Amino acid sequence: MMPRQQPAATLFTLFALYLSQSSFAETPLPWLGGNLLNNPGFETKPEKDDPIPGWVSQPQGDTATAVIDEGVRLADKASLHISVSKSPGSIRFTSKPLPVSAGKRYLYSIAYRQAGFNTTGKGDTYEGVSSHSNIEWLDAKNAVIGHDNSTSRFPYGPSDWDIRDSFIHVPAGASFAVVVVSVSNNSLKDSGKLIPADLWIDGVQFREYTPPPTPEWAKAETERVVEGAPQQSPVQAYFLASSNEFTSKGGSFSKLALDRDAERGSALQSPAKCTQGIMAHSPYFPALPLGLYRLRCRAKITDSASRERAGFIDVPGRYSGQRMIMEFHPEAFKAAGQYQVIEQDFIIRDSHWWCIRAYTDGNQEWSIDSVKVFPLHELQDHELLTIYPGVEGQIPAELKPKSARPYHVLFVAGLGYDAYRPTQILRMLSTDTEITPVWVRRDRSFQYEGFPQTAAALFDFNCIYLTNVNARGLSLLEKNLLREYVSRGGALVVIGGHQSFERGGWKGSFLEEVLPFEIAPSIKEGFSHHPKGLPLKISEDLPWPREVELDSSPQVFFLHRGKLKAGTKVLASAGDLPFLITGEYNKGRVVCLLGVAIGTGDNKQEPFWRWSDWNYLMRNATWWAIRYDGLNLR
Repeated sequence: MMPRQQPAATLFTLFALYLSQSSFAETPLPWLGGNLLNNPGFETKPEKDDPIPGWVSQPQGDTATAVIDEGVRLADKASLHISVSKSPGSIRFTSKPLPVSAGKRYLYSIAYRQAGFNTTGKGDTYEGVSSHSNIEWLDAKNAVIGHDNSTSRFPYGPSDWDIRDSFIHVPAGASFAVVVVSVSNNSLKDSGKLIPADLWIDGVQFREYTPPPTPEWAKAETERVVEGAPQQSPVQAYFLASSNEFTSKGGSFSKLALDRDAERGSALQSPAKCTQGIMAHSPYFPALPLGLYRLRCRAKITDSASRERAGFIDVPGRYSGQRMIMEFHPEAFKAAGQYQVIEQDFIIRDSHWWCIRAYTDGNQEWSIDSVKVFPLHELQDHELLTIYPGVEGQIPAELKPKSARPYHVLFVAGLGYDAYRPTQILRMLSTDTEITPVWVRRDRSFQYEGFPQTAAALFDFNCIYLTNVNARGLSLLEKNLLREYVSRGGALVVIGGHQSFERGGWKGSFLEEVLPFEIAPSIKEGFSHHPKGLPLKISEDLPWPREVELDSSPQVFFLHRGKLKAGTKVLASAGDLPFLITGEYNKGRVVCLLGVAIGTGDNKQEPFWRWSDWNYLMRNATWWAIRYDGLNLR
């Protein structure tokens, strides 16, 4: 049995806060070209009174300014600060013309932050101040021939850093694209008060996009699934006429129509001359893994000679705005009255809900048979930064994790956490240990209620426990906070489970970087079942004086498997397989439990999580991670 030691408490130290520079190595993506913009992050300063390199500022008289700001930025060292301090006042800020090719697609994204804009200090209330961004198309003679407004208006109010982005299609006749950012201040006229307008932009991207080919499995007939049976195909299929998932259908703007040409015998049809309105609205679907997706719609129209758009489908997300808009223009249809497949790509870049909406412009009868959504490429964290630089967040350079007592532990409680008896383990760290729980909520997506959103809040913990945590429920900011917490000296204890590691999106994430093992690329390779049980063995080479001999034979039935990194120590094994491992990541320490608290053997076999000394083994491993000096660490 292990001795029941308890450490004494001491005071902790506060550290000063200073902003650090964000930098990363760009990860190439085969379907995305380089940024065509000159000075997209405003890192190149103008000389004296020269224009900002790569950009043109067009203020209305002396009502507005556009300057490089090194105090506020999303990525690297600077951003552009546009200020419209007078009313009426406005500014148009544009890129130099970028050569494009008609018919090709480009990814446009822009990060923005706003202050002022209304008197409420929040919300989206228009009081005379507005801002927007779009793409202007020019012909070979630099004459304007059109606009793309898919990113369009920013909110009518203050906001923290956010992003507008879209895959856009170059129209016929276009030879150049111009990025346009505009701010207008008419607050005196509209609200009777002068409201300041300050807009920052950063990380502007304009990159050629080469759509990957549609996989053959996505073109196949839709899989039919018996209710309750698992779906094997990654294709999410929605038949708007037959699916109960869609609301608003069958009203003024749509009707359910029998159609022998539809895949399942019926379609959602928009009547002619019904005016513009919503045909159908899906529920808010659970989060999908971050990645590049394709929406494949089967639709037909009755008048392919019309010059008016028939309608559109869009995909909004909870925090990331409109992800995609698919417009149904008659010229895109080869023939009237025949179904045609139309595809449009979009990126899911947050871990919250998304939905599908269908709208009609009401000028002709047309039908939607099915909408299918499927993945083209799951984005790892570094790949996401390649597309959206700076979204991992800035962290104060001199902020360090809490190291002194009393101990303060952040406990992220994934599903089934209580089987590991974590509360008993953490209470044994000291008599005055404070535990802050973060609970998992599973509704439309995984969410971790109360997870710290700033480095200052997260770094106020001596230790962080992640128990059966699905990484897809953590934002890129949260994962980066955890990585930096460990890198700067923090203690992290990770307990696996049926939602963790290879089963929970850890592969290729910031979290995998800090672990002492490489996560397997698939569930089949990374999650093993041992129905007869593997005996738990404690290493002879513990980093503290050996204090335990197994009084019983605790067994392990399920186990995560992966390749151990250099410097990893195995504290305990299940048979010959690593069970409890430790490692260091820069200045921090990490403990990983690879055994999973599920499974049963015969009546004589004791599961490891019910072993009498289980708490003390994990207590000592946690003490090692937080460098408790009473453990006589080696």
